[in-house]
Amino acid sequence: MSDSIHDDRDIRGMGGPDDDLWDQLDQLPRQRASGDLRRRVMMAVHEAHDAKQARRGWLTFLGLPQAKAGFAMAASCVLGLLIGAGLSDVKDEKVDTRVAELELRMDAMGRELLISRLDAASPSDRLAAVLAAAEYDGSDQTVSAALLARAVNDPVSSVRAAAISSLGSGVNRQPVADELLRLLQQYDSPTVQLAIIDALLRHGDAAVVDALKERAAQQELHPALVDYVTQTTARTTT
Repeated sequence: MSDSIHDDRDIRGMGGPDDDLWDQLDQLPRQRASGDLRRRVMMAVHEAHDAKQARRGWLTFLGLPQAKAGFAMAASCVLGLLIGAGLSDVKDEKVDTRVAELELRMDAMGRELLISRLDAASPSDRLAAVLAAAEYDGSDQTVSAALLARAVNDPVSSVRAAAISSLGSGVNRQPVADELLRLLQQYDSPTVQLAIIDALLRHGDAAVVDALKERAAQQELHPALVDYVTQTTARTTT
């Protein structure tokens, strides 16, 4: 490698006025660059080259078409997550609504089946239906009305007594309480009367309790139940 500072192969020999000047410069004494200076120059060249290559890499990575694709992919992912979450919420709401509708239909079908069983020909089937209706505890007026009808019209006293007991909290309604007070005079069966008295004492108000005490005082109840009503009402008032 020549020690000449300038590589003048593309400049000299073109017949220009500078040829003599280049010849004279070649004759001048030169001092070779120190090793430390050359290392620093080479390091600077390599660093500049590496920086240029890195810059090209980032520009390629962040090029407009690729950037658009990257942003589109990211946006699609975010949009997909948002839409998926929204659809999941909508799906959950639809499922919950559908389940609620099915539950209502199942309850209605179960209630209709139960009421139809209350009118079964077999006394044992009616008794089983009456006992099953106790789960409603007076919360369903349709079931309460069917039980009250069974308490009034069933020919079997045990079924009537079970129907009265199954009314539960439905006795709180005044029409039901009034009907049970009327049944005290209609039926002489101690089983039926005891079921009515227990239902009225448990769920009736003060007026109903006073009506029972009056019936007992007038001996309108079965003799075995007069003392029961008198003693029970006496305990509740003290």
